[in-house]
Amino acid sequence: MKPLFRMDARPLLIVAADVGAFLLAVLLLALLTLVRSLLSPLAFGVLAAALAAGFGLDLLLWMRRGIRSIEIDPDQLTLYRGPSMVPQRVPRAAVSSSRAVRGLGRRVALLRMVHGRPIRIPEDAFAHAEFSRFLTHLSGWRRE
Repeated sequence: MKPLFRMDARPLLIVAADVGAFLLAVLLLALLTLVRSLLSPLAFGVLAAALAAGFGLDLLLWMRRGIRSIEIDPDQLTLYRGPSMVPQRVPRAAVSSSRAVRGLGRRVALLRMVHGRPIRIPEDAFAHAEFSRFLTHLSGWRRE
């Protein structure tokens, strides 16, 4: 059966977002080192290394279990995770509510489940226009 909607991740988008955020943070730290009383060169090096490790870990976690593809069918939502595209099927009856949350320049679709933990679907690895269409389909899917 053909899904009502399908959206595939673009790994380059998450890499670009992490690299851009890292460079912006390092630039802000570098500006703070101009005033030696605010941030020493040693603290700059330690903080820059910690930022690199954090953003690197974020990329590794996405590569290992991030959402690579999403399909919306009439009766279920399927999330394909990780490099092996392991499906996670979410029946419509198991979702109590869905909403889009904005914060720090990104959107996250939040699915509250009847039982269990909520599912977060961040926009990071998806094109903005495509994610907007996904949110529209998701809101219509919940109302049916």
